[in-house]
Amino acid sequence: MIPITPKRVALAVWLLENIEKEVSIYQTTKESRILNYHATHEAFKDFASAGYIQKTKAERYRVTDAPALVHQIALAFPFRLKPIVGFFLGDAMIGKMQRLSSIEPGTVFTLFAGAELLSPYVRTIMVHAYVPAKSIETQKDRLLQSGGRRAELNEADTFLLPTDHAFVFEFAKRIGSYRIPPMGVLLADLESYGGLAQEQAGRIMREWLSRPSAL
Repeated sequence: MIPITPKRVALAVWLLENIEKEVSIYQTTKESRILNYHATHEAFKDFASAGYIQKTKAERYRVTDAPALVHQIALAFPFRLKPIVGFFLGDAMIGKMQRLSSIEPGTVFTLFAGAELLSPYVRTIMVHAYVPAKSIETQKDRLLQSGGRRAELNEADTFLLPTDHAFVFEFAKRIGSYRIPPMGVLLADLESYGGLAQEQAGRIMREWLSRPSAL
């Protein structure tokens, strides 16, 4: 087991966002803005020793085991251990998503809501969304003002995940009017949630790896 720090998780996420490329340590350091050159070099050595990435003849690196990198992200930040604030809004999935996005433009939809935008499979009314931790109190107040109510997690249909991890937002993808997390985060969330979410992760993973530049 190699050391996985939050910044190395962010680096793994960045590598998965650039899965179709061969990248140098310098390029990665400059473009990802996560670790300094030395720390990126050490991370690459560990990732390569674990078989997640491979050094090419051109002295560059490419991802060789995306599922293993996703699994590392899932182990480092398992979905069920993330802070969650529950609400009951009562709308259909898209209605909830529109409501959340209008309150906080930085909202990033994950789990079934994010997967639905990318590859519809599981029908549910539940919506899970990352929001910047600094805006969580404002978002809670506005949801209450709009007619929503706080709910225990077993009664909620809307789940806010406040986070300070900037890579969730910086590497997010836009699909239509909404944003989803970078692929490594979305897949790790689905995998670590289990059940139908894990099954959906497998479907999206296969689609993604068959045409990485398209998703």
